[in-house]
Amino acid sequence: MPWITKEDRVKVETNFKTMKEITEGEATYLFYKRMLKIWKDTPKYKTIHFIGMLTERPELDKEVWELRNQLLFKALTHTHILQSIKDAHHQMTRLYFDKYEDEKLQKNGEVEI
Repeated sequence: MPWITKEDRVKVETNFKTMKEITEGEATYLFYKRMLKIWKDTPKYKTIHFIGMLTERPELDKEVWELRNQLLFKALTHTHILQSIKDAHHQMTRLYFDKYEDEKLQKNGEVEI
């Protein structure tokens, strides 16, 4: 989960490159922060889709890919890193994407069958 303490946020942001180990929560925080930036820059459905694709193909975003590569040297496995990306995506969905979809449903109406 990306909700690490404010002290840990500062620690991770300022010392990430020199840290020997990092927790799954700290990794999720870093991925969430990047996803939030992508969303805030372009809040539309195409962005939701793109961020979702990062859970399977982190190489699609240069910063996510570089972060993933750096985390491999911080005592996290590839599986842990992918799960951190998925956990960050889950939080984005819960806090931002669902609200966006609800707004579009209200504006445009339900799909008719």
